[in-house]
Amino acid sequence: EDTGGTTFSVTVNFLIGTGILAFAFWRRQKLAFAAKMISNSTVAMKQNTNMFSGVLGVNFIFVLHSLLFVWFYVKSFENVEVKQTLDFDTINDNYGCEVYNEDGTCEKYYTYAGSVDCEYVWPGYASSISAFHCFAWLWITLFFHKVRLSIIAYFVGSWHFHPEDKPTVLVAVTNSISKSFGTLAVGSLISAILDNVNRKMTEPCWKLLFCSVSV
Repeated sequence: EDTGGTTFSVTVNFLIGTGILAFAFWRRQKLAFAAKMISNSTVAMKQNTNMFSGVLGVNFIFVLHSLLFVWFYVKSFENVEVKQTLDFDTINDNYGCEVYNEDGTCEKYYTYAGSVDCEYVWPGYASSISAFHCFAWLWITLFFHKVRLSIIAYFVGSWHFHPEDKPTVLVAVTNSISKSFGTLAVGSLISAILDNVNRKMTEPCWKLLFCSVSV
């Protein structure tokens, strides 16, 4: 039996458990405060069940936005142009007339070392538009997520400070998309940028570039 590997595993688990207990003891006051806030939030959501209608409404808009994104993204692949190309595998010596006779017949033809062909290509701006489209989708998705959290926070905060005056769903939604719109938009923009950077940094080529720059 491999007792060495078992002993090492037990030691590592013991050290991890000890570290977690030490951290919990060190941050016990903040953990107790967080537990109290979670408990209060649970009670607030139980007493303000109408908030879920607003959250479901935001989720419906989110689903609609995702469907529109998929539809527009698929349609973007249909935006192509016809480009004329030369096929140098064949010889075509009689393509086009360079000099005409008086009777309209051709005296001299253009000479090409290949035949002309056509193909479908994406316009030059298509890739940039697709990248912007994907980033905008991520930004709006995170924005709707923060609007949903804002609605919940509005109900929880109202219950905590003045439980006798419960707000309506319309008030919570209006507050999120009016007074808090700028804050939520900027916050979701920062989240979208950081998420995009994180995705890029996790790609192998970016890891290699980052390591080479660091060294």
